Amino acid sequence: AFFCIGNRIAGNETILQQIHSEGLIFVNHSFSHYFWFDMYATKKMQQDLELMDTEMQKATGLKPKLFRPPYGVTNPNLAKAIIKGGYTPVGWSVRSMDTVIRDEDKLLNKINEGIAPGAVFLFHDTSKTTLCVLSKFIQEVKKRGYNIIPLDKLLNLQPYA
Repeated sequence: AFFCIGNRIAGNETILQQIHSEGLIFVNHSFSHYFWFDMYATKKMQQDLELMDTEMQKATGLKPKLFRPPYGVTNPNLAKAIIKGGYTPVGWSVRSMDTVIRDEDKLLNKINEGIAPGAVFLFHDTSKTTLCVLSKFIQEVKKRGYNIIPLDKLLNLQPYA
């Protein structure tokens, strides 16, 4: 699943269409991913999420139903925005720390430790280290006899409204 930030959609429409055509899903990860997003009032949070939906619908024709909060932070204001927007919140069970771990071997060892049935890994496409180790990680998952299942199938959730 690709947790997309709305303000990064413009210019990447082809990638999003490819994601969908390959049977992968995208999830609302806010429009702004603003550092202080969790300090917004409910109405401003909801507007931010709706703006992301608008951009995604323009690019793909689909409106995400799943949502992951920026920084994984949920509070009462965000809970209200999630309910008002009809979203299903999703998170992760293994935080890779790929935004701070630059050493490929260290990152690979950390994520390999998290391989378990039903594990949901958090990776960032802005991490060059992740890009370097991802194929090795996928090989290790398969070597251990696991399959990589799309998030919506794993959690039995509808990804789009």
